Amino acid sequence: ADRAGLTYRFHLRRRRNADRRVVDRLAQLAVMVVTDACPTAGIAERTARFAERLCRRMVAVDSHGIAPVPSFPKEEWAARARLRAFCRDALPSYEERRSDPTDPEGSSRLSPYLHFGQISAAEVARTAIAAGPPNQVEKFLDELLTWRELSLNFCWRNPRFRTLLALPPWVHEMMRTHAKDSREVIYTLDQLERR
Repeated sequence: ADRAGLTYRFHLRRRRNADRRVVDRLAQLAVMVVTDACPTAGIAERTARFAERLCRRMVAVDSHGIAPVPSFPKEEWAARARLRAFCRDALPSYEERRSDPTDPEGSSRLSPYLHFGQISAAEVARTAIAAGPPNQVEKFLDELLTWRELSLNFCWRNPRFRTLLALPPWVHEMMRTHAKDSREVIYTLDQLERR
């Protein structure tokens, strides 16, 4: 980079009241500004405002995903399609089917979409309520809202949530008490991962 005359400058504002225009001044010294093309967290709006102030060429590079977003010809609806399929095929008998782990339609299979923010729990709840029936919706909402919110609260309040140390003392005592119990079947880690 030095031989080509290129340099890289990183600036992190350490205090809220620190100089907000340092990036503007650095950009005035540049031939071109390269930034992330990120559509979330207000970044796109801040980038657009910065580009309006800038008297230099600015290039936004999509570096967040593996496949660049502009390579997709249209907005993808994977999460909403899954929600519609769940409401149509599984919700009408959700309470009975939910407890059968061998039933591929026994759960909503919306967890990854909720986890990565591709759909909101509020939209899922509203859609399920509209689809009915009430007794099945009640069971689904209990899991979507009650248990999901409790787990979020647990992770928020317990910094050790990713470890066994997060479990209460009675659980540790129970595990110690039953550690040497005989088991009908002992699965290998590989078998557990494939089930």
